Amino acid sequence: MDAAPCSAMPPLRRLLLGLIAVAALACSAPERPPNLLLILADDLGWNDVGWHGGPIRTPRLDALAEGGVRFERFYSQPLCSATRASLLTGRYPMRQGLQMGVIRPWASYGLPLGERTLAEELRERGYRTAILGKWHLGFANDALLPTRRGFDHHYGHYTGAIGYETHRFLGGLDWHRDERSVLEVGYTTSLIADGAIRWLAEGDRERPFFLFVSFNAPHTPLQAPAGSEEEYAHIADERRRTYAAMVTALDAATGRILDFIEEDGLLDDTLVVFASDNGGEPSAGADNSPLRGGKSRSYEGGVRVPAFIYWRGRLPAGGAITVPVQVADLFPTLVTLAGRPPDPMLELDGRDLWPLLTGEADHLHETLLLELTRGRAALREGAGPYKLVVKRLDGEAERLELYDLDADPYETRDLARERGEVAARLRARLRAYQEQAADARWTSDERPPGGFRIPGVWSPRGLRAANPP
Repeated sequence: MDAAPCSAMPPLRRLLLGLIAVAALACSAPERPPNLLLILADDLGWNDVGWHGGPIRTPRLDALAEGGVRFERFYSQPLCSATRASLLTGRYPMRQGLQMGVIRPWASYGLPLGERTLAEELRERGYRTAILGKWHLGFANDALLPTRRGFDHHYGHYTGAIGYETHRFLGGLDWHRDERSVLEVGYTTSLIADGAIRWLAEGDRERPFFLFVSFNAPHTPLQAPAGSEEEYAHIADERRRTYAAMVTALDAATGRILDFIEEDGLLDDTLVVFASDNGGEPSAGADNSPLRGGKSRSYEGGVRVPAFIYWRGRLPAGGAITVPVQVADLFPTLVTLAGRPPDPMLELDGRDLWPLLTGEADHLHETLLLELTRGRAALREGAGPYKLVVKRLDGEAERLELYDLDADPYETRDLARERGEVAARLRARLRAYQEQAADARWTSDERPPGGFRIPGVWSPRGLRAANPP
């Protein structure tokens, strides 16, 4: 029987359940902090997982979601780099100048060096740390690399849409192990799982681990493992067929990592978090239905993503959190579980999820900032039903859209005129965020700018060799 969402429980029952949960956690407190496994999919659609009723086979992820607590209103940012920046710092990307688009491989910037990362916080608390897969937070110089930002180990790629078999982007190799480029044969999703298992097997068992598995699947290019599309031969649309096989491959890779942790006797001591970095791209085979929109848009299909948290024996199976939470919340949650809360001087936008999970709180946020660019923004209430979408910010023709997500979760009816006082209140809150925002660091070039030479290897050294100062 599914646990009732915290927000739907009567206050007395919620309080009693919270006290019981806290007491149980205290009585069974581990001798050391939990291992932390964070799995991030890339452009995964809302309806592309089994536990949302989608047609794609994801049995391993389904089992974890059903055996843990599902976040049914978990919000990312609309694009990759912004979400990853928020996840690793607990802060909105507009505070880092990363609110505009993704970080292009030819950009001279990345996650600002003044930002404290989740990996740095956990390593300071005694964790060994690794990121397997996609980085996409800059590599123009050595200081921006993941192994300089708190990760003991990195295996994977720095850019975005690399070939799944070639490991190349625009002809340049983008596959690395601890800052050294490597030529390997294999499908990236499988190689990432192999690398995660290898790192776990070779590691110091006396220390807890933080393993960030950052899959590039099912992001384009649409390339599935050889023979895997046969399972989806009934799907007429070629893009959707390939995409489905890519998602199932991601599910299988996740299962292999979990199997190793189980066989190693560590699963009961390992907390697992899963999410997507943004909504799926419908033109690339994804399905966000019944939500509106998709990747790069601030409607629900672009920013509300599949997510869950699982910790066998310590979190209730079949639970669901239906109040809004966000990717920035993972930073304080994991850091606090690792031994002590983050320093208040970090000025986090994220909030510790644990009070929601134990029933001590019925919401965490007054508002959640979902997007803030020069031409578009979105904000939703943390305890109420309303969401504001603003287009052409501060322009003469600025347009406000207001949606009641409780009554209209698919954003079909704009209430901005009908409930003007609500729209004005949320617009004022959004203006406060605008005043706090750093200047955007942004290059609009989707293709290499004139004069830029594609390096043989996408790395700081490769960039310097191909494009000397």
